[in-house]
Amino acid sequence: MATNSKLTTVRNSLGNGFKDGIYERSKRDDGVTIFCLKPELPFGCHNSLLVTFNERLKEVRQNKINAGIRG
Repeated sequence: MATNSKLTTVRNSLGNGFKDGIYERSKRDDGVTIFCLKPELPFGCHNSLLVTFNERLKEVRQNKINAGIRG
């Protein structure tokens, strides 16, 4: 109401942002859907390359564990 936009326009915009990975979607206890911006970086980290590297490293380590590879 504050933006004077149609509800369908707002829903479509939020849905597209969710599909593009911009928003996280969850539901409250009363069933209302909530959209929140995804944090770009974890708290205290200011380097997106470091975050990406650590995520990939974690994936590689997890894949080794799942495959039973040591080292």
